[in-house]
Amino acid sequence: MTDLSALLDSNLAGLIIAAALGVLLASFIQWYQFRHHQHSLRTNTAVLLGGEIYAIQRLCEGFLKTNTVALANVKAAIKKGQTLAITIGDYDFPRAIYDRPYTDLNLLSLELGATISELYRMVELSKCAKDNANGFGLEVRDIIGKLDGVSDANQRAAEQRKLVLAQENFLKYVEIYNSFLEQVSRLSAKALGKLERIKGVSTPAEKTPEDLGVK
Repeated sequence: MTDLSALLDSNLAGLIIAAALGVLLASFIQWYQFRHHQHSLRTNTAVLLGGEIYAIQRLCEGFLKTNTVALANVKAAIKKGQTLAITIGDYDFPRAIYDRPYTDLNLLSLELGATISELYRMVELSKCAKDNANGFGLEVRDIIGKLDGVSDANQRAAEQRKLVLAQENFLKYVEIYNSFLEQVSRLSAKALGKLERIKGVSTPAEKTPEDLGVK
């Protein structure tokens, strides 16, 4: 009887241990699958954002070169007493990946997520500055058009004052726009450097923005 009781106790203990191991194994598998899923999401998010940020960086480089030269030319023309009615024709930066509702920056490190958030904040601010500059550029164009038909000296003087103010505001916002572009350039380079450290993520090959679907 004692031997039977000992055998039953031994079998029960074995079943308890087996059940405990089963629970532990199931928990480990669940944890591993979750970690694997999170890693896949993290890598996918980093790859997609990396492509978009790379396009932003390439576009920004071109915008800075063009606008720096254009700004210098406009200032030189104004000093000579000339009036130029121009606007900024830069494309808006791409941001479709960042704006997706399921792009989760929490999958990335806190520092990287903060860098990317600040980058896209600068992208938004640069667009606002560009739109303001273009608004004053169009105002300059409208005033120039009006001046051609104004013969009254007082009215003409008033329009000339508006023209000078509109030109000054245009130049101011172009300079602000360029300063935001410099921040976009700096932050995009910083973000790409951090994204490249994530396993499975690399900077896109040397391609033009058009290759990356940016028009």
